[in-house]
Amino acid sequence: MANYNYNDCAKLTELRRECHERNGIHGEDCMVLELREKRCVAHTLCPNEAAHYYGVSRNPSEKALCSSWAESFVFGVPTAETVESNIHDEQNNVLDSQQQNSAEMVTELEAQRHRNASDYVRDRPNVKSECKDMVYHLSKCLQKNRFGKNQ
Repeated sequence: MANYNYNDCAKLTELRRECHERNGIHGEDCMVLELREKRCVAHTLCPNEAAHYYGVSRNPSEKALCSSWAESFVFGVPTAETVESNIHDEQNNVLDSQQQNSAEMVTELEAQRHRNASDYVRDRPNVKSECKDMVYHLSKCLQKNRFGKNQ
């Protein structure tokens, strides 16, 4: 079972805040961090709903089908050029370790898993309906528990 705690989520919240400070809150640069923070918060506040939606592993590449489907919009096909530009900054040549770790979070294998989940769910209306129900129940639980209102 995925055992998250408040400190795990606080660390992810801080990383996400730093990313927003660097990149703004409306871009795509911080989406993976945002999703990882949400997963942590969900497992902390709504463990039953989160286990059902995300699965029980702490490893993001072992997500359950519905969360992979719902998050597939974030995981496009990274090209060698995109990965290289994420790792090397034009101004100072090398990103700091936190930025490099963030850039490397999305691997081609992880992106492929999300695309496969998206294809699978899209082609099966009953599965899509079940996934939407899981999203609804998790959202209601998170809304009820309101972690980090000012985050």
